[in-house]
Amino acid sequence: MKHLSPRLLLLAAPGLLATSALANYSPSDWQQYQLNGEASRQLGDRLTEVTYELSARDAGAPYQQLRVYRRFDWRDANLAALAEQLCGEPQLKIEQGWQIRYLSCEEVVPAGKAVPASSYDFGYGMKQGRWEPLAGTPTAPRQDRLPLAERVILGHSEQELDRCELNAEGRCAEQAWQYQPQNWQQLKVLEEAPNERDGRLEQIFFRLQPIAGSQAARQVSELHVWRQYTWLLEQAKTQQECDEPQTRQEGDKTISYRVCRQTLPAGSEVQVVLKDTGYQYPVGGSEWQTLPETTEWQESRVLNRPIVLASKEEQLDCRRADGRACSEPDLPGTELLDAEATKIVQDASGQPAPVWQENYGHDDTKLLAVSRGIQSLLAANQPAHPAMKLLLEYVRAHNYHNYGKHKEDGPAAAEALAEALTALGAHPLLFPEQASDEVGAVMGAWSIALHGQFKSPAVQSRFGTLLGEFNQMLAYSTRHASEINGQHAWATGLFDLLNFLDFASDYSDPFANDFRQQDGELRKQLHALGMSELALWKGRDGADLFLLNNVLDAYTRLYRVARYTRPDELDGYRKLLDDSVIALVRHHDLIPGGQQSQDLLEDMSLTLSTYYLTYTDRTSEACISGDFAGLCTPVRVEDVLPFEHTCSPTLRLRAQDLTMDQAEGICRELGAEEQQFHQQMETGWQPVADDHNEALELVVFNSSADWKRYGSALFGGVSTDNGGIYLEGDPARPGNQARFFAYEAEWKRPAFQVWNLRHEYVHYLDGRFNQYGSFGHYPLNRTTWWSEGLAEFVAHGQCFARGLDNVAGRPANDRPALADILHLDYDKGGEMVYSWSYTVHRFLNETGRGASWLAMARALRGPDQQQAMSAFEAELDQLIANDSEAYQQWLGRELLPWWEANKDSDECKANDSSH
Repeated sequence: MKHLSPRLLLLAAPGLLATSALANYSPSDWQQYQLNGEASRQLGDRLTEVTYELSARDAGAPYQQLRVYRRFDWRDANLAALAEQLCGEPQLKIEQGWQIRYLSCEEVVPAGKAVPASSYDFGYGMKQGRWEPLAGTPTAPRQDRLPLAERVILGHSEQELDRCELNAEGRCAEQAWQYQPQNWQQLKVLEEAPNERDGRLEQIFFRLQPIAGSQAARQVSELHVWRQYTWLLEQAKTQQECDEPQTRQEGDKTISYRVCRQTLPAGSEVQVVLKDTGYQYPVGGSEWQTLPETTEWQESRVLNRPIVLASKEEQLDCRRADGRACSEPDLPGTELLDAEATKIVQDASGQPAPVWQENYGHDDTKLLAVSRGIQSLLAANQPAHPAMKLLLEYVRAHNYHNYGKHKEDGPAAAEALAEALTALGAHPLLFPEQASDEVGAVMGAWSIALHGQFKSPAVQSRFGTLLGEFNQMLAYSTRHASEINGQHAWATGLFDLLNFLDFASDYSDPFANDFRQQDGELRKQLHALGMSELALWKGRDGADLFLLNNVLDAYTRLYRVARYTRPDELDGYRKLLDDSVIALVRHHDLIPGGQQSQDLLEDMSLTLSTYYLTYTDRTSEACISGDFAGLCTPVRVEDVLPFEHTCSPTLRLRAQDLTMDQAEGICRELGAEEQQFHQQMETGWQPVADDHNEALELVVFNSSADWKRYGSALFGGVSTDNGGIYLEGDPARPGNQARFFAYEAEWKRPAFQVWNLRHEYVHYLDGRFNQYGSFGHYPLNRTTWWSEGLAEFVAHGQCFARGLDNVAGRPANDRPALADILHLDYDKGGEMVYSWSYTVHRFLNETGRGASWLAMARALRGPDQQQAMSAFEAELDQLIANDSEAYQQWLGRELLPWWEANKDSDECKANDSSH
């Protein structure tokens, strides 16, 4: 008897739905039983019988026990397709004056390999203590798979490695050796790293070494080879299958749909084109050499799993929980508004909101309608009405689009808006006894609406009043600290509210008198807010210093204003700010050795040493002497990031703590991605003009917490509110250091992964080989989709799990238009910036529009900005005009059904978008 593991047996015993107790036996009955044991025996050549002992899970099962005999017939199985070749060490023999070096090999199907077979069941069931034959057995034969209990040897062979004719002394004459992709007889594999994408092998990295004594060993000491696989799936025969209508829930919506798929079934034979590239290190050499150019070749492969080439979903119906069609918008009450304002509220709802569309028409008429709407709500004593935030959302979109076009509002519209915003900030019911989430949201939206209006004479003439209202909002937040602490709406609202000073400080000259007159009250309210319990914000993971850090940021903005309003009093003014900051730190016991957690103490020290001191014209060395001595600690790069490693002349690593194996793994992964990038983008490895970013520095922190704790401190205030970031600098400046920051995904341990590693490296490659100039050289509301979508597309291919889940979760009637994606900016949120941008790159590559994709890349490489953008935007305009509808159809009929069919595959489940 040979025992098979339960894991392997389950391959041959699929669990189906249970049948009635009165029905004939079926393998589907196993759902009512648990497997207690099994054994196998050979009945003949490729005839195997497996015995299963099962017991009932509960009293409702037809039998107390089952003994099932399953006979597998695998005589027709094509074992050759499953075989592996195992070879011994090289041997020598001499035949007819030739010395021949060869390998002795076996063709083996290893134990545990699941082979195709037909099977049927028969057996017995115990009922009331007696065994009786199972009705309906033996069952009809069915297609199955059997895990082999022992290996099967199919045959033996010899492989000649090389031969040489012996001379008179019985020695081989010297012969030249050159790498050949299909002739590795003189090479042995030291390392093999396959890379699969979407269920298909895409690339294998090989580290090779010549076999000792071979001709190859006389010429090279080591080779690095990347073997690329291109699958010619369109040449294969597909099958179409359609599901029965189904329903699914998306929030409160019930969607009826059906899916049809074009598939290549398992067992299909397809052609694969292979190509080798790489490097070799010559014996006695001092540097790596490129491998000689090799030719492509084709091989036949048999698919071991079905592949979905295309899918389409037909939505039959969509209903909300109350029975209304999903297409009907979910809106706040608008009975207080006129028709124009109501339409704007509707258009500001949903994701994406139409008011953010490029062609929405952001004009004076709409701005006047918004101002009337605000005044109508205020007249009805409803400043925190849900429609108020949507009216302010339009103002935000209006400011954004008109700023990009350098368009000014007409005097009447600007005056009406300034009057409405001023009236909103002064309305007594915006400061109710109970601090609701709606109040926090409106205060933040009020601040953001004003950001884009500070240049307006109508707002500038009222700035003193608006600044007073800002002070009232700070005071209100302080009074209601215990109510709002930890509330998400207020976290966003307070952050946006405090940004009022950030943007207003850009207008220090026109606002100078107002700032000077209200400076004392401003500092008083900021200090009171910082002294409140909000300074230790109740975050999801415990106390958080986000609000206190923003108060310190507001102090740096006041210092910036003081440079213009009181340059002769700057040192004394800074002393006033310092005294307040020191009092805040001491009040909350955030000094070294204080009672707060170590993380909070370190965060406070870093904020002081690297942000507050920096933006008030000092360095972190001020932590050593003076008023801040003992309140913070200087932070130095060499102390936090001691590990250094050079991957190549163009890539250096700096890290908190990496092993050499981890560092070399990073080097190999990025080397393979670099090859892929140049192949896809057809760069010819040629950098754009004036780019001196020849050596990239990759900085790896130990965790996301370490990135947030040290990143900004060590590298000049870099934003750490992200999953890593690439900073290109000024590539035209000799000596510029391009750098990207990443961190280890600590939640993956003990597995080692660097989060967003592949994504950020694409940014470097895109900046060096595609986009001329530094970040922001081209308008971000034209190139954000390109940069971020390309990084996700190259890094993740088809299985971009996080992004595709986001796209699939968006109802069809809320999907963004193609024009909205191509014109988005970073303030549109992560889903739009990353997930939807990714879909456009995939759409272009999977629907025969690759020429347009490459044309955009070529346009961005041009040094003439106007000419480059003209060519780039011409491609965008043509795409929007000709393919907007095709893009939406592709989303609904191909991309999303493909994702539904493939998201649970091993390849896609393994890709959690961590790279």
